[in-house]
Amino acid sequence: MSMKHSKEWREAAEAEYASLMENNAWELVKLPERKKAISCQNSVSLSQNQYLVKLLEKYGLSEANTVATPMDYNVKLVKNDGKAHIKAVKRIFRYIKGTINLSLNYKGNDKPMFGYSDADWASDSDDRYSTSGNTFTLLQVLPMVVG
Repeated sequence: MSMKHSKEWREAAEAEYASLMENNAWELVKLPERKKAISCQNSVSLSQNQYLVKLLEKYGLSEANTVATPMDYNVKLVKNDGKAHIKAVKRIFRYIKGTINLSLNYKGNDKPMFGYSDADWASDSDDRYSTSGNTFTLLQVLPMVVG
């Protein structure tokens, strides 16, 4: 949001809130156990710490040694190689364990939005599938360790 429109946005939000209150459109409920509320002061932090702890516990990898990268660069996965796939997934879990306390901190700024796109046409050696992806920057992202 640009600074020149911030007053209008604030007024619109306050009008919406007043309308919700006046019409009893919502009810305040107690925060569920083991859940956290997110607050925002021109930034938002996102973390999956609790989910990842449960995931590691579920698969018995809570005490696994950590690794610096999610994949071994020397491994090429091919179709129908179950043992190699399980080993690769376990490595990803070990990587997750080492990054479990990281979060994303989105901090607002006045920079314009940029879009990026990439495609890898028919590069999958097993079935010649293509891969593509897009990303758009709306806010400045600053990875940080929480805790």
